[in-house]
Amino acid sequence: MKLDIVKEEGALAPKEILKNLKPCHWKYKPDSETDLIGLYDDKIHYGFIAQDLLKSFGDEYAFVVNDGNDEDAYLRVNYMQFIGILTSVVKDQEERIQKLEKQIKG
Repeated sequence: MKLDIVKEEGALAPKEILKNLKPCHWKYKPDSETDLIGLYDDKIHYGFIAQDLLKSFGDEYAFVVNDGNDEDAYLRVNYMQFIGILTSVVKDQEERIQKLEKQIKG
C-alpha cells in the first residue's frame, strides 16, 4: 500500500519540520456555519493553521486536507501526520539526554 518509504533522507528531517511549525490557539466564531458543522463550543483550541502549513511546507506533505474541490473549500490539519515526526524528535532528544547524562557522570 505504501510507496517510496524513506528514512528521513530526501525529505525534511523531523526536527526541521518541528522547527517550522507555528502553534497557536483560537476560539471558533459563534455563527451558523460553525454551529452547523459542530465546531462552536466557546473553548480555546490549540493547533496549527492549515494555510500556514501549506505556506511553510507546500502540498508535498500530507499535513493539510482539502475538504472540497473549489477554492472556497475548507482546509483542515491532518494531525495524525505529526505522530511520526514527534516520535522521531522525542527519540532523538532521549538519545541526546542519555549521552549528556553519561558525560556528567564521567
